[in-house]
Amino acid sequence: MGKQGEDAMSGRPVILESIVRARQQPEEQLYAVLDAARHPSALLEYTREQGLPSYSLFSGRLARRLDHVAPFLVAAGTDPGFLLLWEEHFGENYGVLLLSGAPPGELWRHLRSVFISSDEDGNEFFFRFYDPRVLGLFLPTCTLHDLSAFLGPVGSLLTATRFPGMVLCVRRTANGVVTERFHVTRLSGESVRIEVV
Repeated sequence: MGKQGEDAMSGRPVILESIVRARQQPEEQLYAVLDAARHPSALLEYTREQGLPSYSLFSGRLARRLDHVAPFLVAAGTDPGFLLLWEEHFGENYGVLLLSGAPPGELWRHLRSVFISSDEDGNEFFFRFYDPRVLGLFLPTCTLHDLSAFLGPVGSLLTATRFPGMVLCVRRTANGVVTERFHVTRLSGESVRIEVV
């Protein structure tokens, strides 16, 4: 993979950063939806320590009361350590990465509309779309129209899969929505190979 896919300071492979940057459009920013119930310490602490903007998908009094288990939209931007920390915990089902050209408020409103869903009888429930285990079951049931509505202003969504070393990317293209899988193979030492499968 060479220097392009390595952290310049440590020589350590930066797998997610390589995939994110390959799919990121010039107008898009990096966001994440982070599950505080899953990993309240490392990633949320880092987010708060670095002053990265974060927004609970709950609102009002419920947001304050459920802060410790809430899903948070994090505007990671170009923070150099965010993807490194995310990669350290990749596959632990604590959220999804998003690329979007939308401002945080617009993206938050869309994600909240996906998060708070209702059934045929009008009963509201929370849809844990940010949990890779749930997403892995949901995405195969979607039509292209469903995927487009689900993404809203999101250009790309990246997540772990149930298969070790596999990164799933659902993204918009000029021809609609496509799903890609990246297989990451660790080679000798710190080298890795990333293949689109």
